[in-house]
Parts: sequence; C-alpha cells; structure tokens
Amino acid sequence: MKWFSKKDKELEAPVLYPEEEIEIIEAHIAEHYGKFDKVFHELVSADLHIDIAVVEPTEDRNYYTLVTMGMGAHRMNVPPELE
Repeated sequence: MKWFSKKDKELEAPVLYPEEEIEIIEAHIAEHYGKFDKVFHELVSADLHIDIAVVEPTEDRNYYTLVTMGMGAHRMNVPPELE
C-alpha cells in the first residue's frame, strides 16, 4: 500500500521511530511528566505516526497532561549554514 499526501506524490509509509527510540521517549515522559498507561494511537497517517500519551492527574498536578510522540521521527531539512 502506498500513502499519498498533498505535498508529496507518493510516500512509502509514515515515518516512525525505531523501537529503541520509543522506549527512550516513553522513559523520558514517565520521568518528567509521570507514568502513563493510556496512549491514543493514530490509526491512519500519510506522513508521520503521531501518538498522544495521557498522564493522569496527581495530588501535585490536578490536571491531565497530554504528551505527543512522533514528530521527532521526521528528519528536518537543515540549511548547511545551520548544521
């Protein structure tokens, strides 16, 4: 199956993190925002696979925290003068 986007004629598949990077990201979220058991997984994506980690409220933080995962998997085009 090929993916289509308005910008690109054809994409092979959405950009994803390798498994070892996912583990690092999840550990970072747990350390800085709190442990999470719920993740909203994007089901269909033409470009990037974006998930949302749901960190539940605590006594110190009485609100839900939503943390996105996925945007960093896409390599950015950096101008040579900024590399």
